[in-house]
Amino acid sequence: MEKLSQLQEGEILFLNELNLKKPVLFKEVDDKGGGRHSAVEVVKINGIDHIYKLLITENELDCLPDSIGNLTYLTTLVVKYTQITTIPNKVGKLTNLKTLILIENKINKLPVAISMLINLEYLNLIRNRLESIPNLGKLKKLTHITMRDNKFKKFPECLRGCTALEEIDLSFNEINEIPDIFDNLLISRINLRSNNISRLPDSFYSQSTLGQIQLAKNELLILNDLSSMTNLFSIDVSRNKLEQLPDSIGNLDVHRINASYNQIKNIPGTVVNCSNLKILDISNNYVEFIPELPSNIENLMISNINLTSLPEDIGKYLNLGLIDANDNNLNSLPESLSNFDPKDFTLRIKGNNIKKDEINRKLWLWMNKLDTIESDFLNWQYLDY
Repeated sequence: MEKLSQLQEGEILFLNELNLKKPVLFKEVDDKGGGRHSAVEVVKINGIDHIYKLLITENELDCLPDSIGNLTYLTTLVVKYTQITTIPNKVGKLTNLKTLILIENKINKLPVAISMLINLEYLNLIRNRLESIPNLGKLKKLTHITMRDNKFKKFPECLRGCTALEEIDLSFNEINEIPDIFDNLLISRINLRSNNISRLPDSFYSQSTLGQIQLAKNELLILNDLSSMTNLFSIDVSRNKLEQLPDSIGNLDVHRINASYNQIKNIPGTVVNCSNLKILDISNNYVEFIPELPSNIENLMISNINLTSLPEDIGKYLNLGLIDANDNNLNSLPESLSNFDPKDFTLRIKGNNIKKDEINRKLWLWMNKLDTIESDFLNWQYLDY
């Protein structure tokens, strides 16, 4: 094992106080076993070794010593799966730190000094016990912040000052309100899944850089005008309380829409203008009519929406590979379904009112399109009636 023989005195002090067993290089760490794990990566500056990456994981450590402030060359600090509840203020001396990962500890408070990490780019606080964070507005290089699975009840307003932010993840918290702070932000991805959010602020809708929105499992009652979100390619608003989707959805270049498990009664006719839409999921709503769809649609999920019939011209959407129409009130199937090649197409129609002879007749139409009946044809989900 390579020895860390020339570390500065302060860095050696830190390792000794931490009482790690055999600190080793990253490349030699074995995470498969139990017990304490530590990894150190060094860089040589002016002939002297300095710690610039440190990993502490899967041990009973309950605090970091103040001497962590001696690791002034540190660029990456990872502390995972420990018993740590707080981070010392001395962490503020780590002004070269770019990546700070504190996953699945027992941290309930971050020091104010964290706002001094002016070069920080990535902050990961997944699965701790945080209800708030200090003002991070001075972190002008911070691009990614992940605070998934904590105890936040309020969206941190201080993020308005983090003008370089590209991704925010506050999923699996208890947030019920989002402040109007997005005017100065240009984020590309936001994940607010599994909170208690009932409305979105006006400035949220002005985010032209947003590419992916995850808002599933909230309490949303309405979506406002989405027209400004010109880069949006995926939106998930499933499991909310929406009664409609805005007509402005037709102005988007969106590839995926998931609005399942809501109270939606109509799909806006403007959806046909979403020329790049590939996946549309409106299952478990109250929609009784399917409007004209984009020609490139590939997956259509419309189970359990009280549908009484499929569009007669459904077969014109030749890119369709899946129609999930389980648990509706279908009595018959349109003839145009025979346009699809059964080798590349799945139709799910469990829990409907279609008679067996109707299914057999449509199967005959499909079988006549084949030169041979391949063995996997019998596993085709159309037959799973």
